[in-house]
Amino acid sequence: MNEGAKPRESNGWQIWFGELFDVRWRTLRDRVKHLRAALDKRHFASHPEVKLFAALVHIVHETVPRDPEHSDFRLGKTLGARFTGWRRVKQHGLPDRMRLFFKFSSAHKVIVFAWLNDADTLRKDGASSDPYAVFRRMLEAGNPPDDFNELLKAVGTGK
Repeated sequence: MNEGAKPRESNGWQIWFGELFDVRWRTLRDRVKHLRAALDKRHFASHPEVKLFAALVHIVHETVPRDPEHSDFRLGKTLGARFTGWRRVKQHGLPDRMRLFFKFSSAHKVIVFAWLNDADTLRKDGASSDPYAVFRRMLEAGNPPDDFNELLKAVGTGK
């Protein structure tokens, strides 16, 4: 469950983190705090985890809420015909083979960030560890839920 289950807000959108993304966000945030105390400014600013967290902050608070429907985020058929409405962020400061998956509802004005792949699930077309294949298996298992109303319940919105 999310920290205190409170949404962030940006550009008129409520922003929620799914459990898997929330754990990743908090772990990375805590690591960056540790690095800030341990490294000098030059090494801190150039550290890969610091750069990744900075990119995520910008993506979550600026890039996606500016226009979650933007064509850059569309998946095409990578998750198959069964799972629709999911989007992904690639690039925008993320390392080349990383993907951040999210779903949104214009009717609810809610964006839910569900999952960010890691070093064990880097993009490699056709591989069982490819983030699209891994995320599809996660959806098939129901975590995160594919249905938006179920997704809202899972993140604790109370909607």
